[in-house]
Amino acid sequence: MLGTQGHRGGSSQVSTVQARRRQEPQRLGAFLANLRHYVDGQLGLLVEVSARTEFYSGRLMDRPGVLEPTVKELRPAPSRKASANRMSPAGISMFYASADPQTAIAEIAGHGPEPYAMIGRFLNTRPLRLLDLTRAPAMPGYFDVQRHGELRMAIFRRSFVAAITRPVIPDGRQHIEYTPTQVITEYLRLVPETIIDGIALPSAQTDEKTYVLFFNGEDCAAAEELNLDGTRPLSPQLASIGSDEPPTFTLAHDDVQVWRVRRAYEGELFEPYGARRRSDVDT
Repeated sequence: MLGTQGHRGGSSQVSTVQARRRQEPQRLGAFLANLRHYVDGQLGLLVEVSARTEFYSGRLMDRPGVLEPTVKELRPAPSRKASANRMSPAGISMFYASADPQTAIAEIAGHGPEPYAMIGRFLNTRPLRLLDLTRAPAMPGYFDVQRHGELRMAIFRRSFVAAITRPVIPDGRQHIEYTPTQVITEYLRLVPETIIDGIALPSAQTDEKTYVLFFNGEDCAAAEELNLDGTRPLSPQLASIGSDEPPTFTLAHDDVQVWRVRRAYEGELFEPYGARRRSDVDT
């Protein structure tokens, strides 16, 4: 009898676990669907960034002169070489940038031990529509039943931003840690009715603004190589398709600088060593 009850109890637990697993895709789908409120809702999180806004992006290097101060060295990698990042999976090229050079350095400093960084100041050639998660959302009224979904997401925004910007230790397992934010980014990039050009987030290092922009290296060009009207010179490749559209971002040679990277660490006392020893003696 006891064995039968134990068997039934085990079967019940298995059924419960299986039921929960079946619900997980539905819960994930519901969560992603609610994210659309950030873009398609009326929370005031969409902003238009004017042309010629500064976007800083860079690379670490062992010593000055190792990298050429060109757009080729600082633009996003081509898709075939794009590695996994916090907001983009391997093979999907995106432009990671910051609102100021110090934040750009802080964002890349943890990626390696190199003591120098080459930072470029990119300028956008056209207005960009961004989802700005550094802004406080416009809170819908509690009694506006039709906007309860937006209200929940507005309240959840702070926790959501903290979760997707928390530091990830580059210990070889970061590609696993990146998966949730990659899924979220792809959803916001592809699914909402309102098309956005990228997302603005607070830096986990400086709390200043950082960006993940939905552009790749082909959207960046050297300012000195453009025609007077801002279009690209018609290369044989462009001429074959009849296109000379201006790039979305330009980088001038004079807007590239080399910085020395200073990494600072500090400790916070958790528990005096003597206090633990006294506690052990008292017990």
